[in-house]
Formats: sequence, structure tokens, C-alpha cells
Amino acid sequence: MLTYSYTICRIAYLNSLLIRKMKTTKTLKLLSFFIIILGAIFIFRDHILVLAIRVFYESEYEEKKLPLPALEDSLRAELTEYLANNHKSPEEYIVSKFDDHDIIFVGEHHRIKHDAELIGSLVPELYKASIYNIGMEFTTRADQPLIDSLVNSGEYDQTLANKILFDWLVLWGYREYSDIFRAAWKLNKTIPAGEKKFRIVGLNIPKQTGNDDDMMEAVIVKEFLKKGEKALIYCGIHHAFTSYKYPVLKDGKFSHFFDHRVGNMVYKRIGDRAATIFLHSPWGAPRGKNYPVDGYIDTLMKTLPSELLRAGFDTRGTPFGDLPAKNNIYQYGYENFTLKDFCDCYIIQKPLPEYEGVTTIENFINSDNIEAARKRFTNNSFDFLFSNFGPVFWNYAISMDADLKRMHEFGRYR
Repeated sequence: MLTYSYTICRIAYLNSLLIRKMKTTKTLKLLSFFIIILGAIFIFRDHILVLAIRVFYESEYEEKKLPLPALEDSLRAELTEYLANNHKSPEEYIVSKFDDHDIIFVGEHHRIKHDAELIGSLVPELYKASIYNIGMEFTTRADQPLIDSLVNSGEYDQTLANKILFDWLVLWGYREYSDIFRAAWKLNKTIPAGEKKFRIVGLNIPKQTGNDDDMMEAVIVKEFLKKGEKALIYCGIHHAFTSYKYPVLKDGKFSHFFDHRVGNMVYKRIGDRAATIFLHSPWGAPRGKNYPVDGYIDTLMKTLPSELLRAGFDTRGTPFGDLPAKNNIYQYGYENFTLKDFCDCYIIQKPLPEYEGVTTIENFINSDNIEAARKRFTNNSFDFLFSNFGPVFWNYAISMDADLKRMHEFGRYR
């Protein structure tokens, strides 16, 4: 930013030297000076705007920390003992669930670095277990030929990977999601010709263009269920609900359940052959966000030995499943809501204060795709900015969305 500020000042300085040599009136000299300044501001408007936002947005601030609940010694010991006796790493655990499931939905918060990295690390492990498919919310059905080409090409094409993410959402320029394609490509390079390759399957339609759950269900049925193939479905947690039904509120009170998410629809088809795995992250609350399960798992993690901090576990038939949860948006319409009502399986990897956002892909929005981005993206609150500013502003907006502390309230957790 300092470089661009310096450039503007330099232009103004050179203009002043020019004016001194001009034989004209003082008024014209001032007019000329301001025209040059305005021109420089127009040329570098993206950088000036981003600099102004950073001054305000990136200033130091303190957020009130959310309290963690106390955990009775007996319950802490019971939970710790269960993890120690049944411990599996997240990778081992997820692969093992395919022993008695066909479609597993792995639901995330979005933009958490280690969650996307986990999915990438699963690619070779799934293949060893004869699971050949990952279906992704963050890719479109229309781009399937591009995805197949990318993961089976001789050389990895990062530009093509960027396009595939862009085609789903023009602000989804994140390295760790892109690296899932790279993991499939790397694996496929090692598979001999004629043997089955690993696939990344695009499930979705472009963001903001229609009902994505209907499209995702249709693709899962066609690509996996009808072919008798198993698949891991990587998506946001609200798409991943299977037996759990999301409550709809009216005037702050429970009205009815909504069960038209892709996970719900697949569950109606195959029952308990489908399952929901939740990746530990904040839950929505009546006001803002809160710890998942009211913070009991986060309290437990503070005393877990390091070898148990990364783990996967069942919620049904385990002491974890009976953990109560009252301060969240998911408990409405349920009597004595507990973790086992929300999901079948749970993954922990690290405490919430240690979470990092995903990495922005450099120059994801650029002179080649900026016009397409403007046509595809709609945001009524910020239409003026996205319509009138260029790639520098767009890329900064992408990085802001991945700032977990400021944009997603992660600074509130202990």
C-alpha cells in the first residue's frame, strides 16, 4: 500500500514542478494540480479503498470472551477414557465409517484451513479403502469435464483449478480447497493405466442461481447410488444434515422443521446407509455464535493429552452423544436436545482459538476474469463497490471472508 501512496505523492510533486514552469494564472495552476490528484486517485482507487479499510478493519480490538462451562470430574474422566479406549485419528475414523455406510456427509463451518486440508489428506486413504469419490459442494456439475481433465492431466494446471472454484463462486479463491484437486491429481499420477482413478465430482450449480440441494441430490443419485459406488460428500454442515431436521423459527419461536437439505433427501432414500460427520466449529446461537454443544467439548480439550486432541468419535451410544446443548439455534423443536440429535459422528483437531482461515489464492480475481466476476456476483449491500472497483479490492474481499477472528467471531473463544 505504501508503494501506491508514494506513487500518488510523486505524481503530485512532478505536477507541481510542471506548474511552476507554466506561464498561466494561479487559478489554472490550482485547477491543473487538482485534476492530476483526482486522476491519480481514480487510477489507484482500489488501493486507496483497501488501505482505508485496513486502517479501520485491521486495527487492534478486544472481543469479550465467551465463558466455558465447568465439566464435572466424573464426566471429564468418562469422556477422556472413551477417547483413549476408542481412539482413531480423523483420517482413520472417517475411512472406517464406510464399513457400514455408503454416503458420508462431512459438514464444515467453511473457510477453516485444517478442515479443507483434512479432506485433501483423505484422498489416498479413501482410495486404499476402495472409496473412489469425493463429491464437493464447492464445484459445479457443469464443470465435471474440466474437473476430470484436471485430476487426470499430465501436468497440474492451477489456472484451471482456479476457474473451477471461480465457476461455483467468484469469491471462493482459497488454496486449501484448490489443493483437494491437487491431491486427487497426485494420487492418479501413481495409478497404472487401466485401473480405476479417483474422482472429484462437482455437485452444485453456481452459487446464488437456484436450489443447490436439489442439484446435489440429483448428482449423488446418478453418480453414486445408481452405480453402487460409495462417496464422501464435502459440504457445509447445513447441507450435511441426514436424520437431523433443521428448525424454522417464527417470531423467535419454533414453527416447523425443514428437511429439504441434500443430506435429508439422501437419508430418505437409503436410511442409515447415510451419515453426518461434523467438523468441530462454532454453532449458530440466538445472538451471534457460540461454542458447539455449549462448550463442553472445548472444556474437555483443554485437559486432553496431545495424542487425543485429533480424533473422530461416534455420538450415538457414547458419552459424547448425551452432552446437552441449550444455547444454539439447533435445539428448537427438540425435547432435551443433545449432540446425538445433531450428528452421527464428530471430528476434533484443535481448540477453537488455534483455528486459522484458509489461504487466499494470489490474483484469483484478475484482468482476465474481473468482468465475468462482476456479471456473476450479486450482493445488494455492496453492489456499488463490486461493480466499480477492480481486482485489488475483490481479492482483498476474498481475504477478509477468510479472517476467522474478525469476520466469524473466532476471537471470542477461549
